[in-house]
Amino acid sequence: GNFNEYYDNKSITEHLNTVKKLRGNVYGSLSIEEILIKLRALDPERRITMFGLLAFSNSTGLTKLTAPTVNIAVTQHAGSSKVNPSEISEVSLDDREFSGNAVDQFEGALKFIYSKLPIRSRIETEGKRLNYLAIPQVAIRKTLANAIVHRDFTTFKGRIQIDIYADRIEFANPGRSLIPLYLIESAHPETRNPLLMNYLRDRNIAEQRGRGIQTIKSSLREAGLAEPTFI
Repeated sequence: GNFNEYYDNKSITEHLNTVKKLRGNVYGSLSIEEILIKLRALDPERRITMFGLLAFSNSTGLTKLTAPTVNIAVTQHAGSSKVNPSEISEVSLDDREFSGNAVDQFEGALKFIYSKLPIRSRIETEGKRLNYLAIPQVAIRKTLANAIVHRDFTTFKGRIQIDIYADRIEFANPGRSLIPLYLIESAHPETRNPLLMNYLRDRNIAEQRGRGIQTIKSSLREAGLAEPTFI
């Protein structure tokens, strides 16, 4: 199909403006179609690619051309398990799905997660009360970015699922870890999706330096919380 039917022009323009700021006018006088081929958002025959959908899909293009599961689901539970013992019929307190391209999914899910997390407060030296999330924003942001960028897009059996419990938050994404879990902090960074990684790095969402796990762990430690568990 024609990319205009499935791609969002605003997302394309935003990315090109970002690239121009970072690397100058590298695309010169190329047409949008030629730029998308250069980015591998279209193949040489001008057909839509999976990366193109992840980067530039409109609100329905990605799930329409792949599967309804290529999105993010966030569920808030009342207690510390998926079943509330005091109310068996209660499935969840809130349940939302976020579709569109990878940036739209990230921003929508992140805002929703922030709105569901408990708030702490402290008094600053000037006597002002400062409110902040009980789980550091940087830990949530980096974990969500990792889930998107390392997702296995060859399987549509499951979606990225985030469960918010009374005592923790769990992130699960389709696909096995490329790195053995005991080496997850020390191994050289790898990704299944290098085009998506580079794109999200340009959009200031992901980084390719292998510091994400260390940052997550140190931010939780500084907040006096338990270290994350990887399964």
